[in-house]
Order: sequence, then C-alpha cells, then structure tokens
Amino acid sequence: MKLCLIENRGEKAWSFDIIGEAITIGRSNENDIRVHDRYVSHRHLILWKRENEFFLKNLGNKNGTRVNGFSIPSGATVEVRRGDTIEIGLSILCIGEGTSGDMFAFLESLDAHKQGENDTSTAVLEDTVYNFL
Repeated sequence: MKLCLIENRGEKAWSFDIIGEAITIGRSNENDIRVHDRYVSHRHLILWKRENEFFLKNLGNKNGTRVNGFSIPSGATVEVRRGDTIEIGLSILCIGEGTSGDMFAFLESLDAHKQGENDTSTAVLEDTVYNFL
C-alpha cells in the first residue's frame, strides 16, 4: 500500500510504500517519514496496520491532525481508509495509490470545508463513521 505526502500545501509531493506494522510521521529525523513542514510536530502521529485496516494516533501535537477535515483530539486513535485525507500542519497525507490527484483537489477546497470543527467525538462522512478510541 502507498502513502502519498504533499508538503507545505503543494511545495513537494512524495510517495512511500507502507512497509511493516507501524510508521511514525513527523518533523524529526527519528521518524520513519520525515515531513519538512515547520507546523508539523517532531513526532506528530503514528500510523499502523492491523490485518487489512489502518489506524492513526494523534501523538499530542501542537498544531493538530485532521482526517477528511475533522479534528482528531490529542491522543485519540481513529481508523483511516484508502483515500482518506490526513492534514498535519500545512501538509497532506493520503493512503492508497493514485490518490495524489485527489489530494491536490482537497487542498483547493480546504478553506470551504470547515464544517465539523467542534466535533471531537464522532464524525460521519459519506457513509463512513469515525469513532475516536
């Protein structure tokens, strides 16, 4: 499975193969994936795979993490699916091949997509329910 990253609102785009059970993402060199974005914490989040499902944990960063436009509380874990858009700082992550085009479209719509900002318990998006664990 691929993980696409667009840094700093389109400044650079990367694609990574997700290998292993878990990867850390953040600004520090100690992460599996380093993001060159000053608004990303040194250790921003962890992404892991269990069977055929992916999960993300917000590691308590200062600038927050959003999945499909919905804020993920500090320390919370959510299931993420292929095609979901994950915002960290000014950068965007997406799971799955061929999703980078969708990510650029998502960047253009960020300012218009601010619904659900105060919802920190459950978010429902297009038949997908995200429950915070």
